[in-house]
Amino acid sequence: MYCDAFVDDDPELVVDVMMAVAGRMSGEPLGDEARPFVQAMAEEEGRVVLRCRPYSTFAQPPRHLHKNDQEDVIMHWRSNVMAWDAPDEPARQAKALRKRRVGRARYALASRPKALSMTSEATLRGRPLPRPSVRIICLDVDGRVLLLQWQDPVTREHLWEPPGGGIEGDETAFAAAQRELHEETGLDPARIHERSINVERDTTWKGRRYVGAEPFFIAHFDTKEPIVIPAGLSTDEEQNIRRHLWCHAYDFASLDGRLEPPELATVIDQLRNSGSPR
Repeated sequence: MYCDAFVDDDPELVVDVMMAVAGRMSGEPLGDEARPFVQAMAEEEGRVVLRCRPYSTFAQPPRHLHKNDQEDVIMHWRSNVMAWDAPDEPARQAKALRKRRVGRARYALASRPKALSMTSEATLRGRPLPRPSVRIICLDVDGRVLLLQWQDPVTREHLWEPPGGGIEGDETAFAAAQRELHEETGLDPARIHERSINVERDTTWKGRRYVGAEPFFIAHFDTKEPIVIPAGLSTDEEQNIRRHLWCHAYDFASLDGRLEPPELATVIDQLRNSGSPR
């Protein structure tokens, strides 16, 4: 198959995939008691996950001998490249292809692309994962909201959400909000008000589902659409961020992509009414 590929070194994802693969190989899922040993192995061997997003495949069905004396003239049909999500062959051709080993493989590739996903089905459909994170609602002088657009490297889906990210080490949620705002936007973190509200999140990113409460803070700016210049994006963030946008809440419905959280307009109203300045 032909595909776009990248290396994902997320340690939790690496262990999830190794656990799932071991379960498939042994015929039964590994218990949670095995996770520390798998994690140690992953760290010792420097394991990573190779994520592949296929865009095409190919097949070269052989011509078959009808008599043994045809051995010297055997040849192959011309190979053919086909899109990964191409529709099935017409019924007659599909039936003929399925009679041949290569034809069966080609049919399987065309009709079941999930079979070769480098992320295991157990990982994609497994337990939701908690990830302590924060978000910052940035409002300009006219009430516009700052949104960042990201592209999920697995699904290629566009996602809009306020600046924010994971809480690191023993830092507080407020400290994490100040750091993330500076890293992702370059805006003044002193503009963030310390009061926050918890928002229940249920979202997916890079094939993984994250569920849990997330503190949302609010920051006010005295100018129209302050300039956004990221000051500390990671390599992964630089690859996946696309652009930013200042917009009013009534423009959310026209965004070209998924809005997270979907109830963002309500969250903004709640923050404005929670006792935050202005």
